[in-house]
Amino acid sequence: MTAELVTVSDAATLADTARIPSGAKPALMYLGELHTEYSKRTMRSALNLFARWGGAQSLLDVEWAKLTPVAVSAFMRQQLSAGKSAVSVNLYLCALKGVAKAAWQLELLNHDALDRIRSIKQVRVSRLPVGRSLSYAESAALLSAAAGDDPQKIRDRAILTLFLGCGLRRAEICSLQMDKVDLFDGTIRLIGKGNKERKAFLTPDMQKTVAAWLAVRTEVPGYLFGNFTVSRRLRLDRPLNPSSLSRILKKYCDAAGVDPVTPHDLRRTFATRLIDKNVDLVTVKNLMGHASITTTSLYDRRGEDTMRRVAGIVQI
Repeated sequence: MTAELVTVSDAATLADTARIPSGAKPALMYLGELHTEYSKRTMRSALNLFARWGGAQSLLDVEWAKLTPVAVSAFMRQQLSAGKSAVSVNLYLCALKGVAKAAWQLELLNHDALDRIRSIKQVRVSRLPVGRSLSYAESAALLSAAAGDDPQKIRDRAILTLFLGCGLRRAEICSLQMDKVDLFDGTIRLIGKGNKERKAFLTPDMQKTVAAWLAVRTEVPGYLFGNFTVSRRLRLDRPLNPSSLSRILKKYCDAAGVDPVTPHDLRRTFATRLIDKNVDLVTVKNLMGHASITTTSLYDRRGEDTMRRVAGIVQI
């Protein structure tokens, strides 16, 4: 097991362990290949849940090479019976399939067992879409609430601008490095899901907002959006935590009198506005960093008013 496969959190977990348990290697290899800390935390939690379900203390105590499709299916059924959502159970399945693949790559699991685990289907579910898009009045109120000369507000306004104007994911904003921003060209280079690179494009107004933040931040290397310490010192050597973005958004929703929304609702807002302006779905897909148009279509949140208006066109 090579050191680069162990994340900082995994290293802390193993601090009192003389060596990495051999049975844990597929799980640690899988986690090490994930591209963001948010993904690592999410999938580590899923694997720990499976471990506890099987009677182990953590993912380090599981012989992952002995993973079977029967165990995976039984775990999924139990989680559904316990009231877990289909989305959560499908995420658990994704983690377990990833570990099975890692075990096969380490030659600890044969190809037949891998195929049988990979053949397990996700839970099918059909529900009305969750989340919403913001009205133009709501997004304007959010940005106004973040206006001012306070350095933290200048940072937060730039963050809200990239959410609304570029449709970035939380993890993308957190991991964004200074050297990926080109204000002269009006572009930002991103590494999104699946380690896929794409560009986000800034309007002149967005460029001004980001430039205002850079005037505070300076152009030293590091993360674009750093953390302010209790003493108001800006740290650029560590990324913002995704949960911090949720707290930032809640603060400005409260200040602006906007009904609560999530960071992903701002991403939905970006997609919905493009679709409402008749931008073709392929272009929207590329701007969002999606692998499939089907995924992009799920971000349409034009709401009941639009459907009611369109339905009124039908002649009977």
